Amino acid sequence: MARKNRVSVYDGIYHVTARIANRAMLFAEDEVKDKIREWIVSVAKFSGVEVWSFAVMDNHLHLFVHVPP
Repeated sequence: MARKNRVSVYDGIYHVTARIANRAMLFAEDEVKDKIREWIVSVAKFSGVEVWSFAVMDNHLHLFVHVPP
């Protein structure tokens, strides 16, 4: 069952995580991690969200993002 949505904060900073189902290691290869990094940058530019930090692990990723007003 999914977790309930969290509160949205004006000018907020968020910790975002995403993981692969069944703990599959789909991000294990460096080429895949590079593509994920490119995707993060392009989505941030498109949306106006500021990515302050991120980590791409073998089966999940973490981001700290700032959503400006």
